[in-house]
Amino acid sequence: MDRRKKLTDEQVAEIRALFAAGDTGEAIARQYGISPTHAFNIKNNQKRCVKSGFANVSRAFAWLLKGYSVKRECWEDDEYLRYDNQSHMFVMTSGDDTWQFDVFEIGGMDLSVHDWKRVNNEG
Repeated sequence: MDRRKKLTDEQVAEIRALFAAGDTGEAIARQYGISPTHAFNIKNNQKRCVKSGFANVSRAFAWLLKGYSVKRECWEDDEYLRYDNQSHMFVMTSGDDTWQFDVFEIGGMDLSVHDWKRVNNEG
């Protein structure tokens, strides 16, 4: 039995409107019977992440630290993350935009790396 909450397109639009009106993610989540993370993913227009890719966090970061690109299934199609071994910076690209940062912070959702995928098949 699938216990995940199924939301209609109308409910998704209502959730986005509630965020725009200033409601908190926690309050919206309680109202719709979903997790706060699910509510924020709806707000940010993130797709449900598909399971594919790395078996665990250490393998994902080993791949990343070799300088190869990774992306998450829930990111936009043109968003990628890689580690630049020359500058010792993480590089995030999205379309024509590039950001560099020296620390890559991950949260609880990020630890489920099954939705990260390899951008190239090397390594």
